Amino acid sequence: MAKLDKRLKYQNDDEKPVTISMRLPKELHARLEQYATQHRQSISELLRDGLEWRLADGDPRGLGAASTKDDEEYYMRNTANALADMRQVLARQEAQIQAIVQALERQTTGGSNGLVASTADTAPTASPVALVPRVKADKATVMARLWQMHESGLDSTQIATAFQAEGMPTLKGTGQWHSGTVRKLLKAASK
Repeated sequence: MAKLDKRLKYQNDDEKPVTISMRLPKELHARLEQYATQHRQSISELLRDGLEWRLADGDPRGLGAASTKDDEEYYMRNTANALADMRQVLARQEAQIQAIVQALERQTTGGSNGLVASTADTAPTASPVALVPRVKADKATVMARLWQMHESGLDSTQIATAFQAEGMPTLKGTGQWHSGTVRKLLKAASK
């Protein structure tokens, strides 16, 4: 009995794909294999899809097949968006600072005549930090935003930095956003 030839046949050399080899750090290779397995895709398919996406419209820098004029418009639009985001964050921080200052003024103002009481006449006061109410983030809102940013291609460090810049409260209402926390939330949610 003759063996069947399972190799693909091509009509001419133009149809035949080119084989390339590349070097990857072991950690990236492990992630690549894990992702391919999870999505039931071969590594070759995954890399082809990624390259097609990156070379087309998925380039985060907007450099795909765009012209220099398109690049300038992309960067100007993104710069304007970033500046608008910064203005919002600064406005929120300004409002928080004004609330702290007003609370401190109320604490140090004595009597109805509006004069500031001397330190000998006043009882010890709480620190300004104690006056700022702890605001806990809604977990569903945080997770939805986190997945949206993750799906758009941001890594855990970029997400943590963005949350911090936006003034997004943490789930406990204290501390700051860190990439490790973001990774843990993504990992827990993907199970």
